[in-house]
Amino acid sequence: MPKILTRENFLARQAFFIAEIKKGKVFIYPTDTLHGLGANAQDAKSIEKISVLKKRFDKTFLVIAPSLKWILENCVIPNEEIGALLSEKLPGPYSFILKLKNHEMLDPLIVRADLTIGIRLPNNWFSKIIAESGIPFVSTSINYTSEPSAKHFEDIPTNILESVDYVIWDETSSSGKASTIIDATSGTPKIMRK
Repeated sequence: MPKILTRENFLARQAFFIAEIKKGKVFIYPTDTLHGLGANAQDAKSIEKISVLKKRFDKTFLVIAPSLKWILENCVIPNEEIGALLSEKLPGPYSFILKLKNHEMLDPLIVRADLTIGIRLPNNWFSKIIAESGIPFVSTSINYTSEPSAKHFEDIPTNILESVDYVIWDETSSSGKASTIIDATSGTPKIMRK
């Protein structure tokens, strides 16, 4: 069984858990939208484990960036309009599809065939932990593929709950609604999911 933590438990041992994130431990954690299932986006074994848990092998995962600076440095920003949109909407409940400058910096299960990624910067306390870790972090819903996302602790599928390393459940920081996805690769923002 995983270690179930409150926000206070987690923050009291923040340095330890940042080290665990870097090691590739799998977490259930809060975002500003839904709770997520995630791990170090550069750790192949962890990402494969998440794929197996979700029974998802044909779609890539969103990634929480450590910072807006990280996004601007590692993704292709097609024009000033997109740059301004990122600055306006992030951090916040949005995910952007952008082309990655160096596709080898992330595990292949993260990068799409067209070398784009879905990138997030949630506006909540756990994102500040990701910022401190300095590494991109997988952000995917807690569910089996094509089934509803877990909005409450009791909705988490038993196999997923029993297979992760840590669970931080904090409904006070999550809206319960998935992020809006905006495809920004062409330079003209296109809403893919509202």
